[in-house]
Amino acid sequence: MNCENTTAYMSSSIFSKDIDRALNTLTGLTVTGFNTTSVGSITALALCRGDVTPLDCQSCVDKATSEIRQFCPGATSAQTWYSYCMIRYSNVNFLQKSNESILLSLYDTRQAPGPEVFDDKVQELIQNLSVTAGMSEKRFALGWTNVTNRVDLYGYLDCTRDLISDNCMKCLISSAKGISCCLGQWAVWLATPTCQIQFSVDLNFNLTLGGATKVFTDQKTTAVEVPKAIAFRSRTSWRRISVVLVAINFIMLP
Repeated sequence: MNCENTTAYMSSSIFSKDIDRALNTLTGLTVTGFNTTSVGSITALALCRGDVTPLDCQSCVDKATSEIRQFCPGATSAQTWYSYCMIRYSNVNFLQKSNESILLSLYDTRQAPGPEVFDDKVQELIQNLSVTAGMSEKRFALGWTNVTNRVDLYGYLDCTRDLISDNCMKCLISSAKGISCCLGQWAVWLATPTCQIQFSVDLNFNLTLGGATKVFTDQKTTAVEVPKAIAFRSRTSWRRISVVLVAINFIMLP
């Protein structure tokens, strides 16, 4: 576990209580899936994935706000990602400031199907969804494309909603360069403090709640359609490949 600016402040100090109050405030985001707050010198933010239910969102944020203090008891800044949500707090105001440093890089150990075209499909899908996410009011995009006539590729991208459109797209496009770490992999998850990219051959996303769109990367390919209304939980077996950590913890919910 790595947490930023670990100090010896007391749990009974005003600073520590400000962190607790800020995190407690973040839990009230069931409807919107996004919340920010400032308490004393602490700024905090919570974001749920755009394709999860309000119940799953609330459950994830409740767990994250509770556990981040356990994992980083003396941190002045910390950030944690779960399957359905992310939370962050700091004694430095980070709102409306894009940060393109990749802190989280995970990949599935399985090799992707259709290796001769897969990486090109990934790039085209991510480029398309980066623009869509940046233009979206909620700063996220979910879509899929065909790899072969039997295999689809799914992508999910988002930014924290305090970012303006241009900064969101800039963060995602910059982060997409990190995909070079994981060419030909079944699934990849990259995250910076302000945006994230996920893609997978597995359907780990709720295409209906996420308003998914099909991205036509090859007009000649015909896909076998999959049920779009079913919310699938992650079946991906992630491997951590690089964690250039500045106050970060990664946990996959069951």
